[in-house]
Amino acid sequence: MTNFYIVGGLLIAAAFGGVLPTDPELWVKDDNWRIIYGMPAVISMIQIAAFLVHFTEEPIAFSIGKGDDAAAERLISKLFTVPGAKTSEEKIAAYKAYISLVRLTTNTGENSTVSFKDAVCHPKYRKATWTCFVLGIFN
Repeated sequence: MTNFYIVGGLLIAAAFGGVLPTDPELWVKDDNWRIIYGMPAVISMIQIAAFLVHFTEEPIAFSIGKGDDAAAERLISKLFTVPGAKTSEEKIAAYKAYISLVRLTTNTGENSTVSFKDAVCHPKYRKATWTCFVLGIFN
């Protein structure tokens, strides 16, 4: 998604460059440059809204580290198939085995339990997140 929005933003900015005047005498009267500079902010807001509203699922390892096995099973079922499973109980057993294997092979104590939504909206984290966001814009 990030690369899509970057390339899309560059494409739109380049396309808006076509509406800028080429005559130096018209540069003073033209305000279209504001649209070009404002487009990355609009695209960033759309991306943040999409991650907060539409893409609400966290990665499998994050869900396992947080202890949310139901969400992890839901994500695993979307990504992996169990070729030898004939019933849904066999599939669920395979998902649980995968979750147990991931817990054994990773140190879940070091995983963060802060989701993207919490980082943006929770009072404990939002000030730091938005400060980094604003500094990134200035950068």
